[in-house]
Amino acid sequence: MIAIGVVVTSIAALLIWHVWCLSVTLTDDELIIRNTFRTHRIKWQDVKEIDRDQMLNRERVIVRTKDGRTVPCDSFSGLNLSNERVGVKLIKAVNRRLVDR
Repeated sequence: MIAIGVVVTSIAALLIWHVWCLSVTLTDDELIIRNTFRTHRIKWQDVKEIDRDQMLNRERVIVRTKDGRTVPCDSFSGLNLSNERVGVKLIKAVNRRLVDR
């Protein structure tokens, strides 16, 4: 019984750690998207656009690459419970980088 508690606690701690680490980082060379289970490193020359996607009342920010991939940004995802749009500052920052390139 104690072993089951240890396993459940370990899994919960791991999931909390992964959620805690969600982020999007803009560097000179690439866009780094740390999602719950995977980190995506996308070179600036491969970024086609960044946009919002909405399904039901849930919004998320997504990055589309030139080869057709869609990469969600888990840290900018959730229910839209206000008039504030999800990820506005991130989208503006990425678009400024894309214009400068």
